[in-house]
Amino acid sequence: MPSPQNPKVGRARAVLFVGPGQVEWLEPGFGGDPVLARGAVLGSTPGDVARAALELVRSIGRKPKDCVLVLADELLKERVVPLAPMPDRERRAALRRKAANLTEAKERATVLGALRLGQEAPAQPGTEGVLEKWLLVARERSYIAGLQLHLRRQGFRVRRVLPARFVALCHPAVLSGDDGAARVVVGIEPEAAIMSLIRGGRLVHQTVLQGRFEPGSSLGTTLVQELRGLDLFWRKASRGESVSEVLVLGIEPIDSASLHPAICAALPGTCASLHPDTAALLPDAGRIEVLTAALHGGPFALDLAVPLPPRPRSLAVLTGALGLVAAIGGVFGIHQLELQRETWRTATQSVDGQA
Repeated sequence: MPSPQNPKVGRARAVLFVGPGQVEWLEPGFGGDPVLARGAVLGSTPGDVARAALELVRSIGRKPKDCVLVLADELLKERVVPLAPMPDRERRAALRRKAANLTEAKERATVLGALRLGQEAPAQPGTEGVLEKWLLVARERSYIAGLQLHLRRQGFRVRRVLPARFVALCHPAVLSGDDGAARVVVGIEPEAAIMSLIRGGRLVHQTVLQGRFEPGSSLGTTLVQELRGLDLFWRKASRGESVSEVLVLGIEPIDSASLHPAICAALPGTCASLHPDTAALLPDAGRIEVLTAALHGGPFALDLAVPLPPRPRSLAVLTGALGLVAAIGGVFGIHQLELQRETWRTATQSVDGQA
């Protein structure tokens, strides 16, 4: 289990995960035991998600609070796009265009996040140089804003919106252990294993293995085979350098006992670290491990949150305050005018007396 720490994302004290037909609510329990609950979503609209989240939180005797919203891969659109080297302003414009094409919406109606991958692609035939590779994540602005608005109406305050594929990369063990060597971080999600090759604080390659990691499934075998492939890929790309560490986050203790020796046998000389360790006794210890990472920032925390308009109540209070200020200013102005008139009368009387 991760050690209790003050979260890095504003005042967020909980994590709300939204996937196809389900929501999860995590309160890490800083200073106490964490609480994790799951519920079904009847419908697919942002309003359906918000109602399901409220019902879930109330069912465990809790109240909505400031949180980080994590969106499953199935709710977002991702693509690796090659771009020629260009100034930042032109690059941002190019990424917006590609995100709009990905969502089939206008640029202004699209929310996107992008990470430059630590690998390059060959240039097109007849051109010089190489192309940069960018991992692009996008969704229609109406969907993201709708989620935030409906959740706010139910009492939740969304501090950050994160894609699930990057949550494991926000784990303190990933951020604190970066020594410049190549590492593979495996984040176990409910329906997938997300494998990320990172080096020097940059994402080099990412692979998503679909399937549920459970006893008797073939996902463990597939994962080990994919680790071999990533190691070979990196040896070729780096001209001989091997993967120094494999960090698996979110695996349940019952599965880690068999996966750890399999990784060590497949990649001799590579350090394998599995979190939580086999000593974790809490139910869903692996899932709690991954979701808690969403409360930490870092270079991989792509925030898709959009600015929301003020709440109607806040707007009314602000309007009332401005009206009060205007009224006070008006009274003060009238008072000043009366003082000026009185001063003028006094001065006039004094002049008349002297005459």
